[in-house]
Amino acid sequence: MSSAASDLPKAAVSFTGGKDCHLAWHRILRGGKYQVVALVAFGPKAAKFRAHPLEWQQLQAKAAGVPFFQYEIDADAHDGDYKRAYGAAIQQLVQDTGISCLVTGDIDYVGSMTTNFITEVCEKHVPWCGVELPLWQQDREELLREMLSPEVDLDIRYTCVKSPHFDASWIGRRLDQHAVDEMRSKSQDGLDLSGENGEYHTMVVNGPMYRCGKGDGLAFEAVQPHELEQQKGQPSDQRWFVCDLEQTILRQR
Repeated sequence: MSSAASDLPKAAVSFTGGKDCHLAWHRILRGGKYQVVALVAFGPKAAKFRAHPLEWQQLQAKAAGVPFFQYEIDADAHDGDYKRAYGAAIQQLVQDTGISCLVTGDIDYVGSMTTNFITEVCEKHVPWCGVELPLWQQDREELLREMLSPEVDLDIRYTCVKSPHFDASWIGRRLDQHAVDEMRSKSQDGLDLSGENGEYHTMVVNGPMYRCGKGDGLAFEAVQPHELEQQKGQPSDQRWFVCDLEQTILRQR
């Protein structure tokens, strides 16, 4: 990190390892307003992230040379108040890293919410920590086009897909222009191109933040799909597929 960059205010990226947080991260670096000093994952107690495995997120952080932090959101310890529990985790993050801003790759409201969740939590519980939303309410296809542009060139892989728009053959596939074209044809049947309704999830294995880090990105080996059944919130007529973690290897190049 240059001396000029080290003088910038510190920011952390709310991190899942997927495409949106990577583009948000890239835009923050390109903007020159903050230095990114941490990648952070928040999750409920004992949560299993099948689409975004924590061990893979740790490999991504190592490849990029950025510290990775993980915080458990324990609403029970805050009288069942999930937002207050989230605020406590962000307060701890600020204390641990010295950040003044949390960056997220959020694109739109979730469900019936009328405010951005992280913004609401910080304004109420951590007002001294700002929030940056570099992708907020931007055109989905334009965002995908930027991710695949020569400047950014993210190597994005599908790690979770759901019917009726996808089948098991998409697991491990690269999200490239051909995939975007196929998804565009499915958007007429209600598919959100960015997967904002949970239709698909991704992990990024290479990009500019890795090429200037400690390695040259990551590599998938022996990617195998695994079907999930009877998951919470899963409609009975919908099939969900993820990477089989026992047979899929993600390693540093």
